[in-house]
Amino acid sequence: MAVRLLKVSSLATTVFAASGFYLFDNYVDLNDISIVRFGRAAITTAVISYDYLTSLKTVPYGTEDYWAVKSKVRKT
Repeated sequence: MAVRLLKVSSLATTVFAASGFYLFDNYVDLNDISIVRFGRAAITTAVISYDYLTSLKTVPYGTEDYWAVKSKVRKT
C-alpha cells in the first residue's frame, strides 16, 4: 500500500511540476485557462444565488413586497 502511494504521489508531483514549468516557460496567461474561467463563473453564480436566497427568504412569494425586493436585488 505504501509503495503504491509513493508511486502515485511521485507521478502527481512530476505532472504538477512539468505543468508549472510549461506554463512558466510559455508565459501562459492564467485567464486563458478554462478551469480558471469556469471557477470564476461558478463563484459569481454562487454569490448571486446567495444574495437572492437571503434577500427573498423572509418575504412571501407573490406579494408586492416580494416583487419590490426582487427588483431591488436585481439592481444591486
